[in-house]
This record gives sequence, C-alpha cells and structure tokens, in this order.
Amino acid sequence: MTGSGQIDEAQFRSALQHFEKGNFIEFDRLCAPLLASQPNHPDLSHMYALSCRAQGKLQDAQNILEHALSQSLEHPAILNSYGLILLEQGDANKAIKVLTRALIADPNSAAAHANMGHAQRALSLFREAEESYREALRVDPNCADALIQLALLLRKENRLADLGYSLSPTTGQFHSDPGLAMVQGFVALDQDLPAQAEASFHHALSRLPGSAILWNNLGLSLSKQGKECEALKAYEKAINLEPSLFEARSNIADLLKYDSPKVARKYLLDAIRIQPNNENAHDLLGFTWFMDREHDRAIDSFTHALTLNSNFEQAAAHRAGAYFLKGDLSSAWLDYNRKYGSSGLCGSPASNSLPLWNSETPLKEPIIIWTDQGLGDEVLQLGFISDIQSELQNLTIATSDRLVPLASRSFPDAKCISLQSVQKNNVAYPPSTVQSPAMQVASLTWKSFKNCPERRPYLVANETEVTKLRKKYRGHKQKNILVGISWKSSNAKFGSNKSLNLSDLEPLLAHPGITFVNLQYGDTEEELGALPSKIQNNIISDYDIDSLVDIESFTNQVGALDLVITTSNTTAHIAGALGCRTWTLVPCVGRGWLWYWFDERSDSPWYPKMRLFRQTNIDGWSSPLNEVQAQLSVFIKEFQSVTGN
Repeated sequence: MTGSGQIDEAQFRSALQHFEKGNFIEFDRLCAPLLASQPNHPDLSHMYALSCRAQGKLQDAQNILEHALSQSLEHPAILNSYGLILLEQGDANKAIKVLTRALIADPNSAAAHANMGHAQRALSLFREAEESYREALRVDPNCADALIQLALLLRKENRLADLGYSLSPTTGQFHSDPGLAMVQGFVALDQDLPAQAEASFHHALSRLPGSAILWNNLGLSLSKQGKECEALKAYEKAINLEPSLFEARSNIADLLKYDSPKVARKYLLDAIRIQPNNENAHDLLGFTWFMDREHDRAIDSFTHALTLNSNFEQAAAHRAGAYFLKGDLSSAWLDYNRKYGSSGLCGSPASNSLPLWNSETPLKEPIIIWTDQGLGDEVLQLGFISDIQSELQNLTIATSDRLVPLASRSFPDAKCISLQSVQKNNVAYPPSTVQSPAMQVASLTWKSFKNCPERRPYLVANETEVTKLRKKYRGHKQKNILVGISWKSSNAKFGSNKSLNLSDLEPLLAHPGITFVNLQYGDTEEELGALPSKIQNNIISDYDIDSLVDIESFTNQVGALDLVITTSNTTAHIAGALGCRTWTLVPCVGRGWLWYWFDERSDSPWYPKMRLFRQTNIDGWSSPLNEVQAQLSVFIKEFQSVTGN
C-alpha cells in the first residue's frame, strides 16, 4: 500500500478478501476504521469507492474519488475508475477528459483504453471507440472487456469479420478466452445456429460469470430455440448484474410482447428511461399497445419512433396495422406502401425502366401492374386489380409463374405474364408504358369501408374440369355434401401459429352426409393414417393434383366443392377469390395474424362468401372450432333443404 502513514495490513487483507467475494457490506465495515485513521490514503480510498460503485452508490464513489484525486492528482488507476464512474453517471464528455489524463499518466493501461472506448461509443464516436478498443487489445490481448465491446461494435455494423480472430461457429471446441468464446457465439447467432451460440455463451460464462452482456446474449440464443423461460432468467440475470443494460430490458419486452404486453411495457418504459431516443424501444412500446387494442396509443408510439428515425420502415409497417384495425384505410395505405420506397418502385420486376403510374396518367396508356410477396398475398392483390380492370384499356398483369394460367382465364381482357419474364427483360413494352405494384392500386380504390368497390368473385375456374372433379368426388355418394379441408400453413416464421392438427378436426369429420376432400398441401399421410378408419374412409385425397405445383388444377378442385373449411393459408385466398363458400379459421391478433383479416369482424371485405372464425386469447382454437361445428350442422340442413337431398 502506498500513501502517508501505515495502516493495519492484516485488517486490510481481511477486508480485501470480502471485497473479492462480493461481500461489500462487510468490506465497508472493516474498511471504515482504516479510512478514519488514514483518510487521505489513495489506494484505500480507491478500494472503498469501488465498493460503493459495486453497491450502486455512484455519487458516493464519485465523491470519494474526487477527494482522493485532490491528494494524488495523477494517480492513473484512480483516474481510470473516476472516468468510468462519470460515464456511468451519464457524463461521457467529462469522462473522456479524465480518461485522457489517466492515459497520459499510464499509456499502457488496457482498462483505461477500454473505458475510453466506452465513453466514445456513448457519444456515437464509433471510429474513435474502435481505435481505443484495439489499443486496449494491443496492450493486453486478453482484455475481455475491450474484446467484447469491440465485437459488439463491429457486429452492429456487420463487420464482425474485421475483428481479426477465428470466427468459425463453434463445433464443441471453444476458445479459452471468454471474449473469443463470446465472439464465436455471436457468429453462431448471425448464422442462425442458436444451439451452438448457447454452448459458446455458456462456456464464456464459466470463465466470466459476471458479464451482463454474455447473459443477455445467452438469453437471445435460448429465445431463438423457443426456450422462453430459460431466456427470461438469463435476461433477468443480466439486469441484476447491470441495471442500466438497455438491451436486456428490450429483449425481455420482445419476448413477452405477444402474450404479456402489459408486463413487456413495464420493461420497455424502464429501457426508454435509459435510452429515451431509441427508436426500436418506442416501436416495441407501440406494439404492446397494439396487442392491447389501444390503437391510438400504439400509433402515437410508432409515430414517435418515426420522428426519431424517419426511415424506420418497421415502425411504419406496424403503424399501418394499427390504422387498418381502426378502419383508417387512407392512412394505412400511406404507411403500408412505404415499403416500395420514395420512387414507389422498390421490388419492381421491371426495376426503374418504366415510370410509376399515378392519378394523372391517362387510363388509355399501357400499364403493367405487378403482384408481390407470397402466393396467397398475390391472389389477394389480383382482387385489387379486378376492382379497376374495366377502366384500363391496355392492361398487363405480371404475377408468379404458377398463377399466370389462372390469371389469364380470370382476366381475359388483360395480358398476363410471369414476373420472371419481366425480370429477365423478355417483355417488349409499348411506348409510354407505366407500372404500379398492385398494392398501390388498393390505395386508389379502398379509401374507406364506406366508400369502396362492391367486391365480386374474380378468379374463374375451368368449368369443364370442375364438373369432372365434382362427379369424381361424389362417386357413389351422390347426395353427400363436398367439403374441402385444409389445416396447416407452411409459413416459415408463423406457420405453427396459423395451423391446427388434423386430429383437432375429428368432431367435424365425423359428420354424416359429408364427403371431405383433402386440400392440404404437403405430406399428410401420417396425420390421415392416425385418424379412426371410419373417418379416413370419408376423406378423399386426390393425388393427381399437386397444389404446390399446379395452381390451376388446384383451383378447379376447390371450385368443385360446396364448402371449404381452412386455416388462413393460400387455400383460403383461392377459395375466397373463386366465390366459394369459405370458412376461415383466423388466429387472434398476434403471432400469425395478418392485417387483411382485421379484427372483431366475422366477414372479409375482400371475399364476398367468406366467413371468419377467430381464435381467442383464452382458449386458442377451441371456441372457433366449436362454432364451426355448430354452423356445420346448420349448413347441412340448409343445403339439404335447397337441394332436396
């Protein structure tokens, strides 16, 4: 120990043991009489200040260090700790000045270089922060704090490869240095290998258990594997270690936003107090209000996020959803169509080679309208084209290759071509041709629900094939009602939330007087084989039709049926657009829900003969399935009375 006078070394060593074990209250008790006898001892004051910091008493720590520095003006370790505490108090500018003094006193202090990087990053001086972290690692290649923060900085800029270390995802071989093991975890996360990331973070935590950042990223890796309870514990551990860690609070909110929006909001409000100008936090806050059906509050939060970052398209998309549910279609389209960029042509198969159609373009001019997104969305978008096709004298529709034959029959006055042919520049355009995404067309015609087109069926099946299939499916049970069933979605992100098990439909499938036709795409043999044999015998699977490849034949199949019962997948859109009587099982607002199903309505504005059966937050699919069961009995009686069967 240095400084004037002597202290009781035995008592100090005893106090130090408590400090190293994290027993700060006992350390303070033993240290107090030592400080009373030597109030100006710099090293003793330094340790006492660090104990105060560890207990969250930052102002006390700051006061102690300021007094110590008045006795020893250029003590490098004290200057470094003082700079760190100033940073934690929110004064990054003053922290940089103090840390500069620390580095003048000791240019080889890796800790001071790392803390300088933290302060520079707090001021958005990212290039300077990178240099400081690299200098810390030059001085001490094992400086985990600098390595972790440098990795975080580079990862945010998609420059993790610039770190200069081996970055291959872990295969069970971990770097001994916890910082490098953490970097392996980052790489595994970025490559969508969450289990490998989890292993890396666990290994790093075995060496560095007090790292809040490691616990936070462990939570991310667990969350990506669906281990939500474990993820929540990891995030809470991170917050306990570092109460000001914004990311952990935000990640908890993201984890809880669907099922517990009120709890998520509590964490978000704390996160916003830490970073009041973080647009992601305000967007997520809006999402929690959206989940609670507080649409005006949601819109306010999304708007605030866009005020902070006018290019934040995720917030615009979320705000569009809130406007849709409010019924404010004009505002909703403005936000929804931002995804096409300021030019209105982002994602265009024709790129910018053709100008954007606008309200001033004469209707007689040639126009190409293109669909986008998934197959179901494209079917929906063909409906918007149908609303205005009679007004256009020279219309070309560009849509997915699989939809071209169906679109050609359904829009006989238009030229229908594949998006792929447009992308390959295999299309010759007449002079003055303009273009538009189909969703831009929607904004011209659907300005409000009170003033919108009268929607009629707009897809046309091949009636000859429909008649053949109807005869085929009726077989010897001529009086049976033909009901199509589809129960799954293949959506990679939310398909499971939109799907049922075939066994859930058993009560429906047991209805007498009905022949069920399997409309479910993909391999369904295992699920069908698990049903009771009596029910299996009443379900037709037509293996001559592959709905994933031959959309036209699938459309004819759907057109041959008296009723379609389906989840919210492509089948629902095709059946609805054909004008078939369609009962669609729709998830509640949340995972798997899409804006065009709206909320709290049993009909669809897009499909005239569609009825919606909505999932509830309380009992999942039980209520809508019970309602379908009851309505099916009513439908059978009505059908029989009309047909005389």
